[in-house]
Amino acid sequence: MPQSPIRRYALAIWLAGIALIGAIEFYRAAFPEGVFIATAGAWIWLAGSSVTGGIAIVLALRERRATTRRNSS
Repeated sequence: MPQSPIRRYALAIWLAGIALIGAIEFYRAAFPEGVFIATAGAWIWLAGSSVTGGIAIVLALRERRATTRRNSS
């Protein structure tokens, strides 16, 4: 029985959510008073969320490729 897309992409969706939270934290750290004042902490939030988002994309693409391969066979 095939699994639902939510179940197959669960880890990628979870990591994408964590990346979104990191991007929001970057915004909050970089624009504390509405003016761009990027600190080292803000850049760390941006780097971490970028890496996490990239991993989420890679996992989603791998699952899509595996699903396509399973359906072709």
